Amino acid sequence: MDNIHNPQSSTMTPQIVSISDRRELYKCYMPFIKGGGLFVPFTEDMNQSKILIGQKIFLLFSMPDNKNKIPIHGKVVWIQKGGIYKGYGIAFGDTPPMKSLKDSIEEQISDLLAKKEPTYTL
Repeated sequence: MDNIHNPQSSTMTPQIVSISDRRELYKCYMPFIKGGGLFVPFTEDMNQSKILIGQKIFLLFSMPDNKNKIPIHGKVVWIQKGGIYKGYGIAFGDTPPMKSLKDSIEEQISDLLAKKEPTYTL
């Protein structure tokens, strides 16, 4: 079993998540999660049978304004198995780097957040 799928594992293989534009970032961002979070669509490797609430996940995340990979050691707090958009929600946590990530995302999409348009989760 790959380490990313094992909720008890302390070493995890990262999942790469790249978001190329602001609108997609807005649709994936989960501001209602304390500390911020991110919706990640299921993939062949990370599907609904391999994700559990509370599971630790390691992402390498890139945003529209910065193609550098940002490491996110998050926790699964939300799973959407049905509907149009299937995936899971990762809580960033409250470490200083994750607070900085949350602030950076909210700065990039502040105008879209104000519009309250539909997202993948709401």
